[in-house]
Amino acid sequence: MNINLGTWTQTYRGIIPNAGRRISLRAYLKGEDIRTFGPESNIYISMRMFPVEDDNGSTGGRFISSQSRVLVNGTFDWRPLEVSLNSIPPQVEFIVVYLVMGPRTTGKVFFDDITLRVD
Repeated sequence: MNINLGTWTQTYRGIIPNAGRRISLRAYLKGEDIRTFGPESNIYISMRMFPVEDDNGSTGGRFISSQSRVLVNGTFDWRPLEVSLNSIPPQVEFIVVYLVMGPRTTGKVFFDDITLRVD
């Protein structure tokens, strides 16, 4: 059993879209005998805007995760998993995406075709 968090990250430092635009992160997952054991146990994707706070100290709208929204279990062929922020906050300098196998999760997960898109 994986008792630690397993994470892959990538940072996007390109042109940041204007505040107020919708942004989505999608990844395709394939699973082999995935089982979860506990509240933080899951396979999930996340997206965080940096800096974590704007000039007024607000952290609102700067992070989204599928961790508590979609429970990933079992054996399955490729399927999409997506999270979206309805409005990019102001003062974003870069974006970090995360692909995560949470603690107390067993099995194998494969990620492919990871896409960060502005709608």
